[in-house]
Amino acid sequence: MEKQIAYEKMFNVLNVENIVIFEDDFIENTGKNEICYGLARMSITNRNRMLSEIGEINSTGKDQLEAFVNEFDNVFDAIENWEDEIPYNDIETSFEIIQEKREYFEVLEEVKKKYSVIDMDSWSHKEDSLSILASYGVGVDIPNLYEELFDEFLHNKAHWKKYRIFRDFTAATQADFKKYIEDSFGSQGMMVCIIDDQMKNKKSATEIVNYIEKLQSEQKRRLNIIGLIYSSFDNSDCITDKVYFEYIKKGEPKNVFQAALTKSSYSYMLADLKVIYQRVLGDAFDEAVRNKNIAYYLSSMADYEGITNYQVITNWIKLLFEYKLSDIQELTTVAGMTRLIGLLEDEKLEFSKEMLDLNTFEAFDFSVNKYREPIASGDIFLIKKEIYILLGQDCDMMNSSTRKRKNGISELVNATTVNQSSLDGSVELNRQFLFISNFRKNKDDTIKTLKVRYGSRKFIENQILQLCQFNDDGKCILDINKKQYNASGVEPAYYETLYEELVSYYEALFAINKKESAALELILNSSQSSRVLRLNDYVRDQEQNGIVEYKIRRICRLKHPYMLYLYKMYLEHQGRHPFDCMNMSRVQEVQVKLKQNDLIYVSIDMVLTPNRDMNRQHIEKMDWYIDISNLENAVSNLLGIAVEIQENVQCIEIKEEGTKFECMLDGGEKKNMCVLKIGDMVSIEQCK
Repeated sequence: MEKQIAYEKMFNVLNVENIVIFEDDFIENTGKNEICYGLARMSITNRNRMLSEIGEINSTGKDQLEAFVNEFDNVFDAIENWEDEIPYNDIETSFEIIQEKREYFEVLEEVKKKYSVIDMDSWSHKEDSLSILASYGVGVDIPNLYEELFDEFLHNKAHWKKYRIFRDFTAATQADFKKYIEDSFGSQGMMVCIIDDQMKNKKSATEIVNYIEKLQSEQKRRLNIIGLIYSSFDNSDCITDKVYFEYIKKGEPKNVFQAALTKSSYSYMLADLKVIYQRVLGDAFDEAVRNKNIAYYLSSMADYEGITNYQVITNWIKLLFEYKLSDIQELTTVAGMTRLIGLLEDEKLEFSKEMLDLNTFEAFDFSVNKYREPIASGDIFLIKKEIYILLGQDCDMMNSSTRKRKNGISELVNATTVNQSSLDGSVELNRQFLFISNFRKNKDDTIKTLKVRYGSRKFIENQILQLCQFNDDGKCILDINKKQYNASGVEPAYYETLYEELVSYYEALFAINKKESAALELILNSSQSSRVLRLNDYVRDQEQNGIVEYKIRRICRLKHPYMLYLYKMYLEHQGRHPFDCMNMSRVQEVQVKLKQNDLIYVSIDMVLTPNRDMNRQHIEKMDWYIDISNLENAVSNLLGIAVEIQENVQCIEIKEEGTKFECMLDGGEKKNMCVLKIGDMVSIEQCK
């Protein structure tokens, strides 16, 4: 379905104030009837400008036209609907309409006098004057190609919108065009340029676009100009991104025109955003430079919290940037332009590997190892070729210069990777897993979906995971022969103390393992101390070299929104009431469909089995019972009359082969019926 909207709505969204058309198919009329019609209806701003231009070469013509239109302004409101009442380019018909309204009679006589005075044969530079009139749309015939644009926007009000028509691109036209642009510099509105690539048997589009780019260079800014180019041929001329005009073929429907103009406005919008963002980001950095006292405070707090200065300073600058951006008024216009993006048709994507990398970057931060960030919630580890995600309160798991870590042990949840074969996951699986797309174990890895079982809960010693903080590749490895930490310059000062503590810790571990390996094995046995990886599960052939190495590597970190959602799901699962999952009576009431009418549900009682999966997924394999009153209601709904079941029991069992029962109808008639279990439905039938 073609996407299009009315031109009035589109140009209002774009805040269009001017339209300039380069097209030689507009034909000028030389009669004063046609000229005075356009003169009366044209934009007041353009009219004054036009008369001033004519006056420079033809004072007589300027005086005659000005005298007429000033007088006609007094009767202009007598025409209630110009489009319906007055034929296009026919001012004399308006005299007849106005004459019927008595209150305008005397003024109309003055209008007619001024009209009769107009004598174009008396004008000096007549041809040039007519050309100026035509360039403002006065007295011209509108080509079919532009009729809809004029009807819906340029001429849809009593006074026309501002527009210009240029039928060539000579030096004189260039000067006029430049002056027209310069006169609109103070405006915040947009100018739309529509260019016919072939004027006077000469290709003109590239020359015009290059000229606009030249004007922009002179002004050292992007002008408020968007547009498109009509061409009779397929065209691949280079249109610079500094003045992006889309080529379309003449005769293309309205939606193609609007899509081309939207692309041009999109290019302008991005260029405008670039300027705004660069300016605001510069202001944010200037603010950061001026407020060194805040930087000092943040650095001190970073040291207290245990995070890097780099992390807190960049977060501060981002906050300053977003705050200053929120107060920029120009963004309102830019935001309005985005409403038109829906007019664009889908196009073949110019494939970019960088866009795939962007998908990964949106959810995963691979810079944590490079900046030697402290371990934090959301860190993703590869442990013995399996994936685990660290969860918890950051302030509990971090060291700092003023405090020690609070949590006694680190908590992890298990994750696997699955092929990214579908963009949506099973709703049923979402009750147990969180799916995060575009995951890679490294930058060269194939993209997969990370399938996180948030209900899992694994443990590992903090001292093992903390080793990754001291290595650019995120490996958990430590050379205890090196007593002092070789700082990279990006980490907090407390790293040196933490490093020395870990060296002493692992020296003690090596000593205990050397003397009492059996006792240590007993203490760390998984039946007593369940861990993903035990303290003594380091690489043994490295021990004699004084190197502690675990088969663990920190891959990356989940970005904040994903980490918070995962942590929420984890806490909700861990905080569930233990008896919520256990039925204490072994009987559960459920509603199943009636086979004869799937709009009717029948309440039955199931006897649960010790197999939880069976209870959840295969109710048809369990024993079913139905209360007599529920069975009576079901039969009554099915037959459409009240029935009473002749059984002296509270409930009966529903069997696959069927359970017979006798019921009495409202009129006293008896019927033999049976109830059957058919899959996960109930069937009620009359016995033969």
